[in-house]
Amino acid sequence: MAAAATVCAHHPDRPAHALCMACRKVVCRECATEWEGINYCASCLARRRGALRGGRRFPGLLALTAVSALLLVAVARLMVWAGVLVAGLR
Repeated sequence: MAAAATVCAHHPDRPAHALCMACRKVVCRECATEWEGINYCASCLARRRGALRGGRRFPGLLALTAVSALLLVAVARLMVWAGVLVAGLR
């Protein structure tokens, strides 16, 4: 049973190199990636990077808010202009 921990969890024919600190699987050199000094397997690293990408929504939200504000100002000015035009026709 101890021999199972000395081989990669994804490649049983390769020797173990590192322990993924997220899922605790033993992985080979090809499967292990060190990120910020911590070893991760490919699937755990992808999940971690995906979680970080979710935090980058602020610039998009800021741009959407700015465009919405500009459209609101443009529509308000158009309504005022139309009101003045209609009032002048009476």
